[in-house]
Amino acid sequence: MKQFIYTYIVPEGCGFQGQCFDPPVTVHAGSLQRAIDETSATIRARFCGENFHQMGFGPQPRVVTTFFLAPLKRSRPV
Repeated sequence: MKQFIYTYIVPEGCGFQGQCFDPPVTVHAGSLQRAIDETSATIRARFCGENFHQMGFGPQPRVVTTFFLAPLKRSRPV
């Protein structure tokens, strides 16, 4: 049973994108706070009336949000 729902917030253009892979959710927002709120609200709406067990989750899965607020730097190959 999965106990956590993992979400990711990343900069996108002049806003932010909130994303979750399980359940599949993607939202676009103009501010960081709005991306966090809309991602959480969309996940809650997705689970409304659903059976967590049938979806592979424990009874009250926790949402874990990871923020990527700067571009990732790739090192040059040696």
